[in-house]
This record gives sequence, structure tokens and C-alpha cells, in this order.
Amino acid sequence: MRILCGLLIPGCLFFLSANTCFAIGRETAEILPFDRYGRISYEEEAKRLEAFAAQLKKQPQMIGYIYVREGQISCGGYAVSHAINAAKYLIQAYELPWNRVAWRDLGYGNSFEVSLWLFPAGKPPLYDPPYQPDAMLVEDCSMMARQSGRKKVRDSRRSAKKRLERTRGE
Repeated sequence: MRILCGLLIPGCLFFLSANTCFAIGRETAEILPFDRYGRISYEEEAKRLEAFAAQLKKQPQMIGYIYVREGQISCGGYAVSHAINAAKYLIQAYELPWNRVAWRDLGYGNSFEVSLWLFPAGKPPLYDPPYQPDAMLVEDCSMMARQSGRKKVRDSRRSAKKRLERTRGE
């Protein structure tokens, strides 16, 4: 019995130490966003962006990424417009440097979604989803508003393009 225990214990220790040696350098944790939400009120989004800004201030070596995906039935350019407004809000309201906040339009999905990510500065983002083209883009947003009984909606593609030009200084 002593001989069996004498061989079993070193064997277990060797097996455990070999597993820990091979696990070094592996990424075991999944890459998860800081926050993810759909269509919510302005006040709720402001609270979430405030928490995101606080985390960015705590971790100066990180860059905040705002990924926005439009719903299948939506006006073109809405994701770009929403992303620019969220980035400007973070920069102006929380006095974050402009180069600590980035945004990206992910195209179209089943529903509108904003996801907030924190990635190390100086490296490419760890999560880089492909752009999904539109399947059913509504060209005339004013027509869509009239059909749904809402008031006329301005063309968000044109206004998003103007805001993008202003942020680039064109």
C-alpha cells in the first residue's frame, strides 16, 4: 500500500505540473464586451456610457471601441450617426482624449445593437467582426415614417455623412 501511494503521489504531481506548463500562454477566457444593448432610452444609454467612460479613465492603457449594428429594416446611415454621437458624447462629456475612443459600423443584423469594448492600445482589436451588408435597406426614410404613422424623419444617411465630414475636418 505504501509503495502504491509512493508512486501515485509523484505521478499526480507530475501530471498536474505538466498540464499547468502547457496551459501557459493559452487564452482561456472568452472575449466579452464591456456592455451590450439594443434600443434604449437616452437616459439609460447615458448611464451605460458613463460607466464605460469611468472604466476608460481607470485604465489609461485601453482604448474604448463602440460597435453599432443596424436592424434589417432601418434607414441607411443610422449606425454611423449613432456611433459618432456616442463617441462625441464620451469625448466631450467625460473629457476623454479623441484617440481613446473609436467606433465602427458593423452593417446590418436582426436588430439594432450597440456593443462597448475595451482593448489594449497599440494592438489591433481582439474582436473584429465582419461587416454585414444590408438585405432590405429602406432608401426613403420619410416614406417609411408615413407608412408607420410617425412624423417625417430626416434622411439620416445625409446627416450622418455631414457629421462624419465635420469630425474628419473635411
